Amino acid sequence: MKTHRLFPIAAQTVLIRKSMLLYSVALSLLLFSAAGPAAAGPATKSNGPPEMEGWLTSVGEAIDLAKKNDAYIIVDLYAEWCGWCKVLEEKVFSTPRFKKFAKSRNFVLLRVDTEDGGDGSGLQSRFQAFSLPTTLILDASFVRVGSISGYAPIDSFLRFIDEQLKAWDVVGANFEMVSKSDDAELKRELAQELHERGDGARAAILYESVIEQVQPGTEAYAWLHYMTADAYRMAREFDRAHQWLERTNRLSGKLENRSEELQERVDLLTFYIAQDLGDCKQALSSIQTFLSAHPKSVMRRSLERTLSALKQEEACT
Repeated sequence: MKTHRLFPIAAQTVLIRKSMLLYSVALSLLLFSAAGPAAAGPATKSNGPPEMEGWLTSVGEAIDLAKKNDAYIIVDLYAEWCGWCKVLEEKVFSTPRFKKFAKSRNFVLLRVDTEDGGDGSGLQSRFQAFSLPTTLILDASFVRVGSISGYAPIDSFLRFIDEQLKAWDVVGANFEMVSKSDDAELKRELAQELHERGDGARAAILYESVIEQVQPGTEAYAWLHYMTADAYRMAREFDRAHQWLERTNRLSGKLENRSEELQERVDLLTFYIAQDLGDCKQALSSIQTFLSAHPKSVMRRSLERTLSALKQEEACT
């Protein structure tokens, strides 16, 4: 990776863009070889998947252990109805080979239910993992190092994990160089990559560095403000997140032909900030407002589960 710094900026740009595509290529190959989403897999009538030896079920415990051991977290996102989740458990996660692989790389193993209305549902929403099974690779700050959608045989599965770890190393190694470059397009590409992975702190730096190069009064300008607000939310810099969200609301309100997607994202961000702050009442109110304003949103089912869970919390009543 270090040799990249010896190349001219144009050559560096090509290398970085290629490295940023590695994750997408690996995922595409996996989807081609995988059996497909759980809905198309074997039926299951289980009351819930059995616990797996060595896997945590608490997000807090997983984060603490990952920080303590400077380790990555492998997250198995599952649901009770997910047939291919069972296949993945049997053919990959429960095998001696996977256990040896995980131990050799010091992974923390976490299993969550995407329909729990809590941490599992939150992880699914944060990383837009609406096709199951999905396996996430996270760091201790819950930045997505990689992810695998669907089932794949163990040889392919383990290979994809290693490839995505290498891709993440390249992204990290090139951040400093990209942030100092004058290539606005490259900055936006890397910012979006980091944002999608949950690395809000570094994404926000790049977004702010290019925002004045976008024409004011356009939807693209408003979108960039929204992305900056959400990046600061992910970085848990909530004051800045609120400031950028307020700016986004003002900008989007002035647009003559504002897209429904932009307004939906803006309204949803109000909930995410409240959720991350632990403000139960504001989170509940935000969901209710969102569902009323956007009855056909693809997020409706997930938010309704979260709303149901919030209504059972004493702090929300």
